[in-house]
Amino acid sequence: MLKCQRHKIEQMKNITSSMMEISNQTLSSEEVGNSVQMILEKSLEIIPNAQVGSILFIRDSKLIYEASKGYSFDQLEMSYDIEDIPVYQRYYLDKLNNPTIVGELDKFLFRKKYIYDHWKSMFNKVPVELLCNSIIIDDKIIGFISLFNIDNNSKFSEEDKLLVKHLCNEIAIALKNAQLIEKTLYMSRYDTLTGLCNRRYFRELFVKTINEAVLSNKVFVVCIIDLNNLKTVNDNYGHDIGDKFLVKFVEIFKAEIDNNDIFGRSGGDEFEVIFVNKDKLQVLDIIERINVTLKNYSFDFSKYLKITFAYGLAEFSKDSTNIAELLKIADKRMYEKKKIMKKNT
Repeated sequence: MLKCQRHKIEQMKNITSSMMEISNQTLSSEEVGNSVQMILEKSLEIIPNAQVGSILFIRDSKLIYEASKGYSFDQLEMSYDIEDIPVYQRYYLDKLNNPTIVGELDKFLFRKKYIYDHWKSMFNKVPVELLCNSIIIDDKIIGFISLFNIDNNSKFSEEDKLLVKHLCNEIAIALKNAQLIEKTLYMSRYDTLTGLCNRRYFRELFVKTINEAVLSNKVFVVCIIDLNNLKTVNDNYGHDIGDKFLVKFVEIFKAEIDNNDIFGRSGGDEFEVIFVNKDKLQVLDIIERINVTLKNYSFDFSKYLKITFAYGLAEFSKDSTNIAELLKIADKRMYEKKKIMKKNT
């Protein structure tokens, strides 16, 4: 009896130390997205009769696969309505936090047979038993852990249920830590006003972009931008209007560039863009479209106020293959353009 209790204590200590290890790895690597998968894999190591499993999160009343092991790859693309899975619907409606063992999965896992048939096709060996529980953060069920047994000769036990309950408490702590890390990372990487990446993070992404371009022999263009007349706007209309001026510029600019282009605010009225897989001529076409849109846009507080900007371009590898040199060339060309614009006003 004493030996059994000691074994349980050791297992619970193992769970706690495993979740702490994941939190520490997430903090040191800054890769928050991997933490849920690491949590699932540790869970399968800890629960002896579980061979495959998943963690599902609730988003907009849908159950979304956040992590899985032992499933076919495209399983991660699937989602379910909560009512499709009676055991999870009951957890969700009654706010339950007690592990459940479900057998005869063909009868009790899904409400509709065709969903079960599709689900079981994702496995080489179909699970025979489910051990599950809710994951609760700040008194709210945010998802579920599902651990499956594929061995007919072994069964989940009451001891496994106790471990899973302790496991879910520790998972909640680890996930909350991951959320805090993610929030801290976001605040350290992105500009508060515009949501663009800040100068430091832009440089990190620039290094990645140039390394990828060298390996794949691809082209990209770096663009340095300086907004005109922001100080005048701030002086004449106030800083709140100046902020609206900046945000509108970013909104219009972002609408014309691709999702894989990198757009950053380096400070004040200065911006940087990496146009990925584009040459100078393609970028000039994009900027022309942006200028037309800006010219046609009128603020409700002043129809005469227009957003204009000076820019300079440098193309990898025509202009240089060095980050500092590309930025220097683009910056020089931007100031040359700014001088021309001032002469013409």
